[in-house]
Formats: sequence, structure tokens, C-alpha cells
Amino acid sequence: MRRVVIAVLAAVVIAGAVAAGVWGADAGRNAPGIAVPSTGNFPVAHQVSCSSATSCLVVGSAANPATGTSVPVAQVLSGGAWRTVTVASPGPDGMSSALTGVSCPAVSYCLAVGEYNTTSFGDPVPYAMAWNGTSFTPVARFSLPAGAYMDALGGVSCPAANRCVVVALATGSGTPAGFGDGDLVWTWNRGRWAMKAVPSPDNTDMENFSSLQCSTLTYCVAAGQQDMDASGNTLPALDTWNGKSFTPINAPLTPGMTFGGFNGLSCVSRKHCVVVGSGYPVAGAPTTSFLDVWNGRRWNYTPWAGPAGSGNAALSGVSCVSARDCVAIGSDSLAGVLQTAVFAWDGSAWAAATAPDSGAGQVTLFNDVDCVKAVGCTAIGEQIAATTGMNSTPVAGQWNGASWQLTTR
Repeated sequence: MRRVVIAVLAAVVIAGAVAAGVWGADAGRNAPGIAVPSTGNFPVAHQVSCSSATSCLVVGSAANPATGTSVPVAQVLSGGAWRTVTVASPGPDGMSSALTGVSCPAVSYCLAVGEYNTTSFGDPVPYAMAWNGTSFTPVARFSLPAGAYMDALGGVSCPAANRCVVVALATGSGTPAGFGDGDLVWTWNRGRWAMKAVPSPDNTDMENFSSLQCSTLTYCVAAGQQDMDASGNTLPALDTWNGKSFTPINAPLTPGMTFGGFNGLSCVSRKHCVVVGSGYPVAGAPTTSFLDVWNGRRWNYTPWAGPAGSGNAALSGVSCVSARDCVAIGSDSLAGVLQTAVFAWDGSAWAAATAPDSGAGQVTLFNDVDCVKAVGCTAIGEQIAATTGMNSTPVAGQWNGASWQLTTR
């Protein structure tokens, strides 16, 4: 199976409504301050990482429907305002490239990762760029095992500046001998990559860790999705990484789930991690979600199916600043109308939190969230018409612990 799409179940809610999750609806209607590349009219924000409440970096890609290609794009929050920054495309002219993940351990250091194609139908190639607070600089290229190809780039996490871990899903008869379907783990340490090829845990066919959080270069928690059988059934996957191998973690899942994945992960310590996921029992059934909290001894499992009669309820991200302070984001649909969902964790239970006021007939759909202090969360997403999903405007939300302040990106 090639190019597995992992941990995007939240898109089930908005499929067809926000086809591109745009930063600018079209070339003539871009949000103030957003300079959309002339070769890409439909930018998509993939991930946000904040080193402080006033310093964040967003990465994504801008697709050009006319050519079927894309280019990497990025925005930075600095001085209270968002601005677009220049990102060079690493691939050949006319080939697609994108930034898919970012981790910012300091205001003056972020590592952004992405992938590009060398031919129209070629396998993607991973790449990375360092952000110094002002501009991007390409870093040394990733290595791949001989004979292996990358299916999809996964998460990135930097416990400190110039110290990062990146994961990817790969397939092939590469090295070491016997490596087929599995994961590649790269460690970036002071200007040099070290790569390790790891067969998929649990003897699964394919496994992809789209979320990654590392406290050191040799201790990470990875979350995503794994194929369970030849029929294509998938379930959430959660593992720890010790620098050499993955160890599965048995987090509680929604009973009867046959297709699902973890969409968000946040760990403030080895004794406190939160993962959110979504899935469904059979094809065509409504999407439901769940929130799992690990306190070092046991799991707290909370299901969420949206309001009575909800067509879909999907969580797209979570971020914690302490064991008693987490924010999870998502959306649901009721009678064909999309609704924003926000939840807050107080150390013992989840409770619905105030959703952003998007205005009459509008809804804000957040893609990702990052919290750096109790009253400092930044979420990125789009504001769209609640019934049609049209007229998308790129927005960012600032959470102060009680309410959201929306700004146009």
C-alpha cells in the first residue's frame, strides 16, 4: 500500500466543505498580509508550533489546481501579527513539495520538515529546513536505506535547539536485511543526521506515526495509525521510542472501532500524556472521537460523539501545559451544520469549553493547536460558512483560558 494517509479523520467532518483548508480562498481574495505564491492559489496550513505565547511558526503547502503541483509555504507570528515568509522549494522545477511538520523549542530555532517529488509519479523525498527567527536555511539531506522508499513523512519533535527526531513510514527491501514495511527514525544532533530503520511494531503491515513528542533524543512518544489486516482496517497506534526500538502502549479505544487513528498527542512528562483520536465501527457510520489521559498509573478514557443526532464528531488536536491544563479542538456536524468543538482538561475530567464566536452563519474549524502557558494557546484553522463550507478565511485563535480571540492570518 502506497502513500497511506494517516491521522486526518477530522477531515471526514469537513470533506467537501473545506476541500483545501485554505489560507486564501482564491488569488483575488486573500486575507490581509497573506502573500500567496503565484504558482499556488490554495494554501493549506498543516501544523503550528509556538516557542512562546507571541512567537509561533505555521507550515503548510500551496496547491495549484491548474498544474496539480504544490509549493511549501510558512507563516510566523511575531510582534502580535502574522506574516508570510519565503520558503524555497527543494525539488526540481514543476514538481510538488510541501512542509508537513514543525517543532520550535526556541524563538530562534525551529525545524520544519516536508517532502518533495523528483518526478511526476515518483516516491516522495524528505527534507528539512531550520528557522532562525528570521529566515529558513536548508539542513543536511535525510538518508534512506538502500532499496527503500518513503511512503509518508510523520511527526517531528525537537527537545532542544539543533536536537530533533523525525519519523516516517517506509516500504521496500532496504537495509538492514529483512526491512520491508516499517518506520524510519532520523535523529538530528548538532548538524548531523543519524538514521535507523525499524520494522513496524506488533508485526503490523503498515504503521505511521503522524504525531511525535520527545523529551530527549532517546525518549519519545509517537502516535498515529496502523493497518490491521489486508482488508484495510486500521486502528490507532501509540508507542514509545528509546532511541533503538518502539514499544507499543495499550491505550483504550472506542469499543467496536474498526477504522481509526490518533490525531493529536501532548506530553508534559513521562507520567502525563494525552492523545485524542477518531474513528468509526463500519464504513458509512458517523465518526466519533475519544480522549485518553495517562497519569503514570492508569488511563482516563472519555468518549465523545457530539450532540445527539450528530453526523460526525472529530477531534483534530490537543495541547497541554501541565497535568491539569489541556485544550483539545475539533468539530461536529448537526443537521448539516458544522460546529466548533473545544474541550478543557482540569486534571480530573474534560469539559466543553467556550468555542470562538465566528459570527452569524460562520464556523471556525481549527486544524492544530499549541499551548505554551495556561493562558496562551494558539490554534490555526479556517472560518467558513457553517452550512456550505464555502468562503473560507484563514484565521488563528488565541485562547486566554476563558475565551478565544480570532485574528485573520
